[in-house]
Amino acid sequence: MTIAQFFTRIAALPHHVLAPVTRIIIRSGYLLNFHMTRNSVTTRLLMLAGLIISSIVIYICNFPLIPGESSLLHFDQYIILPRMNMLSALDYLTVWHEHIFVTNISSGAVYDLEKVHYGPAMSWSIRSLQGDGNAHGVTIVNERAGFVTRSGVNRVDMFDPATHQILHQAAVGAGPDAILHDPSTGLVYAASGDAKLASLIDAKTGAVVATINLPGTPEFAVLDSVSGLIYQNLNDINAFAAIDLKSRELAALWSLSDCDGPSGLAIDSQERLLFVVCTGNSRLVIVNLESHRIVRQLPIGRLSDSVAFDSVLKRLYVASGVGELVVIAKLGVDQQYQVAHRLPTRIGGHTVTVDPQTHKVYLAESGIISAPRLAVFVP
Repeated sequence: MTIAQFFTRIAALPHHVLAPVTRIIIRSGYLLNFHMTRNSVTTRLLMLAGLIISSIVIYICNFPLIPGESSLLHFDQYIILPRMNMLSALDYLTVWHEHIFVTNISSGAVYDLEKVHYGPAMSWSIRSLQGDGNAHGVTIVNERAGFVTRSGVNRVDMFDPATHQILHQAAVGAGPDAILHDPSTGLVYAASGDAKLASLIDAKTGAVVATINLPGTPEFAVLDSVSGLIYQNLNDINAFAAIDLKSRELAALWSLSDCDGPSGLAIDSQERLLFVVCTGNSRLVIVNLESHRIVRQLPIGRLSDSVAFDSVLKRLYVASGVGELVVIAKLGVDQQYQVAHRLPTRIGGHTVTVDPQTHKVYLAESGIISAPRLAVFVP
């Protein structure tokens, strides 16, 4: 975002947003005490300018207090997470049974949210698995083994989901990010963006058993339950690849000519469709997995990163880093995917997931000074 765009965004804010910011500025003036000597005027003005800009940035990044709603998606609640740093940048969310695992890039922690039932009532128990480096993706194999990617230290940690005890640590290529488990091969697939390779890890031991070189920088990946292939976005070459874990090799590569910077990825294995978030040109493209061609394009928010797919409701949720959750659904007589709603959210909420059992949508909202949180929506 340029400086001009920043101030344009401030000027466009409604009165109920600007009024609190104005109060902050006025109070800041009193705090700085303008009964000053002539020699300190410049210093005080510079301090005031910095304080004003900081206040505006903090307020905008934490706005809105309550996200938007639509006829297809209603805001339910916030789940407040422990604040570990002044900046708490969240990344991947993973739903597993009664748990949601959320990674904190800034602190390296993995939040473990577990549903606790009290008769008809329900609350969340929140624990955290601490670690070094920057935590990104999580995959859970079973009750005894989970895995998390850590950039900075370039490692995949195997841990016990119940006790959070570290069971094994495996060195991998630089920039590990996306990770998933393939039950049919017993392998965990971890993609390293900086190294442009994928590490294959034994799900029982946590040891790396093979690596696969990739022709581009990997982003999100999905497992096709029909073919058994992994589809991998390649961000810097605008393409996606098929990875065969049985043969442990790159099986095929296809161009995404109308997609600039493919990032988020979701799949409808039954209808043979791949949903690709194109961060660079703010589109979601739908690829037919039989022809491997783009069959539909839809406009989404700027700096969109991830997409979640509800296979029962046939809905897509795209998270935008500039503060927007785009709801895409099958609409009209022809039942084509269309943008149904755009909901305002906190800036920085760039990852989203959906619970396949409850159909609730969880959006990870990073925190600046304030605590990070999950915004929960119900269809």
